[in-house]
Amino acid sequence: GFSLFRGRAVENTLRLPYGLLRDVFALLFAIHESDTSELAREKLVAGVVGMMPHDTHATEKAHFIGHLLGLDFSSSAFLRGILEDARQIHDRALHYLGQFLHAAAASGPVVVLLEDLHWADVASLDALVDLLPHVSELPMLVVAVARPTLFERYPQWGTAYAAHQRVELSLLSEDASRQLVSEILKRAESVPVALRDMVVRQAEGNPFYLEELIKVLISDRVILTDSTRWSINVSRLDAIRVPPTLTGVLQAHLDSLPSEERVVLQQASVVGRVFWDEAVRALQTGDTMAAHVDDDLAAILRALEARELIFERAHAGSQEMLALVGGKEYAFKHALFRAVTYETVLKRERSLYHARAAAWLEAHSGARVGEVAGLIGEHAERAGEAREAALWYGRAGKQALEAYAPETAIAFFRRALEIAVDQPDLGADSIPWYAGLAKVLWMRARYPEAIQTYSAMCARAEAMADCDAQARAWNGLAGVHERRGDYRAMFESTQHAEALALRAGDVGSEALATAYFGQGLALYRLGDAQGALALGEQLLALSDSLGDNAAYMRALSLKMLGAAYDMLGRFEEATQCQEQALTLARALGDRRNEGAMLNNLGESARLRGDPVAVERLLAALDVAHEIGDRDGEIARLSNLGGARLLQEDYVTAEADLRRVLEMVGNGNWFGLSETYRFLAEACLGQGKLEEALSAARRALDLAREIGYQELLGGGWRVLGACAARLEQEGQRESGASVPDPRSCFAASLGIFIEIGAEAERARTLREWGRYEIIQGDPQKGVSFWEEARAIFETHQMPCELARTAQFT
Repeated sequence: GFSLFRGRAVENTLRLPYGLLRDVFALLFAIHESDTSELAREKLVAGVVGMMPHDTHATEKAHFIGHLLGLDFSSSAFLRGILEDARQIHDRALHYLGQFLHAAAASGPVVVLLEDLHWADVASLDALVDLLPHVSELPMLVVAVARPTLFERYPQWGTAYAAHQRVELSLLSEDASRQLVSEILKRAESVPVALRDMVVRQAEGNPFYLEELIKVLISDRVILTDSTRWSINVSRLDAIRVPPTLTGVLQAHLDSLPSEERVVLQQASVVGRVFWDEAVRALQTGDTMAAHVDDDLAAILRALEARELIFERAHAGSQEMLALVGGKEYAFKHALFRAVTYETVLKRERSLYHARAAAWLEAHSGARVGEVAGLIGEHAERAGEAREAALWYGRAGKQALEAYAPETAIAFFRRALEIAVDQPDLGADSIPWYAGLAKVLWMRARYPEAIQTYSAMCARAEAMADCDAQARAWNGLAGVHERRGDYRAMFESTQHAEALALRAGDVGSEALATAYFGQGLALYRLGDAQGALALGEQLLALSDSLGDNAAYMRALSLKMLGAAYDMLGRFEEATQCQEQALTLARALGDRRNEGAMLNNLGESARLRGDPVAVERLLAALDVAHEIGDRDGEIARLSNLGGARLLQEDYVTAEADLRRVLEMVGNGNWFGLSETYRFLAEACLGQGKLEEALSAARRALDLAREIGYQELLGGGWRVLGACAARLEQEGQRESGASVPDPRSCFAASLGIFIEIGAEAERARTLREWGRYEIIQGDPQKGVSFWEEARAIFETHQMPCELARTAQFT
């Protein structure tokens, strides 16, 4: 009566991005390690489409989900144009995963069983945290089994959900321990009280310890299992020295094995908790391409399985994601036994075994080798092959970055760079590791660390006389400054990047194009629309020489041009640029930029005062919902709130804007100043004057912090409007003075004149004119109104003209 989704994490996959989630889908759709990459993709798509029969976009969603899980859909028409945008792929894949679970639950309850969660990779754990709130209303039970070590890594994991219940398994009571002993020894005619008490006392309620202790007694022939009926040799009981710890018991059990079985276990322990017979064979012979396992090894593995020390994994899941040909997969019954066994391997043999394990993994993973790059790196490092380890860790970091598994990428890149310090010949190889690490830190808003890493990248590139790499480092620094709202530092960084890119001699380089875009964006945010326009034209001319990135950069240049034209009030030209950028985004399959351009078209309409902005922004918001673009949703909802002001729908506008503030929470988003400005206007329209004034002051403070001139001008204007209304109503804010409206309007007007934002200048003149007429100076007020009206006519803004006429 329910669907069962199962997945198990193992120690080997602790740093394999989305390894646990991929295991769930491998079990669900029978994707085997022996499947080719093509067959694995076919099974994934068929399975997802089969469970989403009413979704016309199910194939597209399957491609995103599969790519996130590491099945490499890079050649898919749905992803090909956005492969550099790992964040978009990640966000859309998780959003589609949520929709997949909704579809699965539509036909009945779903049970998700996740085992050994303490070994789960960070990316899977984070994905579950993101997914669970969106499926909380479904008939779904998620059972996650883990050791307490999970909560050492994530103390609060799972506790954010009201339906969460944590069940802790306590130690067995004495009665329960005796019952377990009786169950294990049920084939014995009688169990001496002394033996039962000794086992129960020694195990102290640990069922695994109890079970292993009985196995030691069997090995030492205290318990005889030669016949169908077991017996107890009581005479040997007093002579037994029972190890005082579980580790000691496991060590004693290992020591009691025949030497050939012990050696095979030691070799298997080097491979990992999960291992393969072919891998053990390779460790024995050094022949990484051995295509068979000899009879002796097969017999030894069967004997170890009979002793319940290892077990064959009947379903070759996806924990290592290897396209193995033949061979059997095994696992140690318990991770602690594997750890104890590994510690018995002589150090001089460990390095040899690890080197062979690395070579075997590389030889047998084929086109999917990137998926186990981190594991190969660990084997290489333990083998003492530092250079090779760094290269594999760097590759693993790149794989994690492309899968948008940030914490995993950070760990791999950092380890690669730590090793590279003592490897001078890795200078050129380390450049992309610095870039990858800095990019991930930037994406995670760890800005000081990102700045430090980009600076280190620049120093390394300078020592190598690599101007292009230096330019890329400066562009990276510019991106960090942009996120922090320091647009002057951003502009200076892009100037360094431009000079270095030109010095590198490639006038058609991506580094130069990125520098132009960064400079233009910085100038736009600083209020220099003409400067942004010039750089947008330069970038547009350069984009055609950028090869595969030509369309993407062309779209960015058109986006910049549209924003600059909007600021200058040249709305027709802005709309043309934005529509061209929209067409390019759709051709690339770039839904995030498609939504961004729909948003910009809506913003153009809002800036020229056209209420059609609401319709366009709702379309942009739909795209954000469709692809799970939370950042886009925040921006579009804020703009939608501003557009509703044009329709005088102040109540709905306020609801939208307060939802934005709730979504941002304690976070930092550069558009908050505008959100507060819109909120002030919405409150003002409802006569909520104190709330309006508070919001206006917050808008101005935020604009000052980031130095965004257009927002600063808008902040002064709305503060002046609030002060004017309070003055008109004869009200005063308790405990503080109301600012002078004329001073606010003058500050706003000065900024808009300086940056050439004509439409915004006209709005400030109209607001100031309204104030002067109410204050009894109609001549001054009408002169402001006439000036505003002339600007609206010049820039063909009929809706604003109508509002101005209505005002008079």
